[in-house]
Amino acid sequence: MPRAMKTAFDLSKEAALFDRPLGVLGVWGPLIHQWLEVLLPDDAATRCRHRVHVTVLELRRIVPVALPVFVMNQRTCRYFAFATIAWQKSSVGNLHLNEGEAWIQLCETEGCRVMVEDFQNKSELIASCMASVHIPWVIDGSPTTKLQGHDCIDGSIGGAREYIEDCFPTRAKMWLDPEDDPAMVGRQAQLLSLTGGDQDDEGLEKAERAWNWVSQMMSSGYAHAKRLDEEGRFDLLSEYRL
Repeated sequence: MPRAMKTAFDLSKEAALFDRPLGVLGVWGPLIHQWLEVLLPDDAATRCRHRVHVTVLELRRIVPVALPVFVMNQRTCRYFAFATIAWQKSSVGNLHLNEGEAWIQLCETEGCRVMVEDFQNKSELIASCMASVHIPWVIDGSPTTKLQGHDCIDGSIGGAREYIEDCFPTRAKMWLDPEDDPAMVGRQAQLLSLTGGDQDDEGLEKAERAWNWVSQMMSSGYAHAKRLDEEGRFDLLSEYRL
């Protein structure tokens, strides 16, 4: 873990991440890709094949639609509401707007959750991991990413837990959720922050504040894992204990 953290920090400094007003937004993906390239061994695909299962959401149909802004919230359960708002006299697709009207371009989608496990090489393993964490627009500025010819997004969107339960109904499972950590209650929005917003660090350079913030999160994670272990939540992994 310390090596993974140090590698991520070094890559972030090389990319001048701490000088970006928007932080990781739009550049997170390339940094994660580089991080995996450095950390994973050359035989990672062989080690993971049919042992590691990566969930992605394949989008089988993407149809641009337009909705007036005032009804958008009533229908976003079926739409990805990431798009361009058009104002004044302009057009959205084939829709022509009158002055003062505001519409938003959306994408209606039909998705299929897929479990990827047959990795042929390290590049394919990394591509699968990248697809499984592709948050539209946030990761690299793109709405989707390609995997095996399909447009894909983060596999956890829309209820991956139920899907995994259905895929492995007879297997024992252990779920890890950062929201179960008391130290993270009410702080989920800070996970994308580079510094965590700690007022005590205001006098430090941003890179140093980031290091302190990530170190704090790691320490919190270790403490949470220790509590889970004491509760017997890790008994499923007993045979792998060092």
